[in-house]
Amino acid sequence: MKRFLSLCIALMACVALNAQGVQEYKNAYIWGQSQRNSNDKGSALATKNGTTYSLANVLKKSSVKDIDVLCYYGKVGKVTAFYLFAPLTPGLDVVWEKQGGTRPYSIFEGPQKDPDGAMALKNWSSRNATKFKKAAAEDYDKPDFAALSFDNNDYIVGVEAGDVVAFETAAGKKGLIKVLSIEDDPDKADKAGMGGYQKLNLSIKVQK
Repeated sequence: MKRFLSLCIALMACVALNAQGVQEYKNAYIWGQSQRNSNDKGSALATKNGTTYSLANVLKKSSVKDIDVLCYYGKVGKVTAFYLFAPLTPGLDVVWEKQGGTRPYSIFEGPQKDPDGAMALKNWSSRNATKFKKAAAEDYDKPDFAALSFDNNDYIVGVEAGDVVAFETAAGKKGLIKVLSIEDDPDKADKAGMGGYQKLNLSIKVQK
């Protein structure tokens, strides 16, 4: 009986979300890339379908126009953390050299054999200027997209497990990302606890 009631509640919540024009992706994820950005474990996220791509697969299986979120683990300024950031920050004069360049953007190169090739972020044919800012935990459960506002420089945000981040895509759609947990790469046991080899498990709500 309890299981039946739980199912009914879940279905009612789903109906309510759909009635508000909200799409939810509960099994989304993104990898905190650092020094291995062309790896199959993707650091590029399309919020329209909750799908994650490696930089290579953005070109092979999707389009750069679909990517709203990139994820980097490392130092930005003086703070080392996971960062969700826009493929493009208007007004930021990015220096693309990997050493001494503008992080996190300069880290997103192509593979070692072709670091300056088509996969490199600097060579994408278009880059979305998604905006981000921290939100309250309760905002995810009862989203009010109309109330979300962003400043002109809100293009990158540091995150940790439990955080909720509000976003607005270049197309004007607003949404919320909840960082459910952070887990190690099961294929890299020797890299346990290292952010550049960890995955952020996400739940995403976005306007239809």
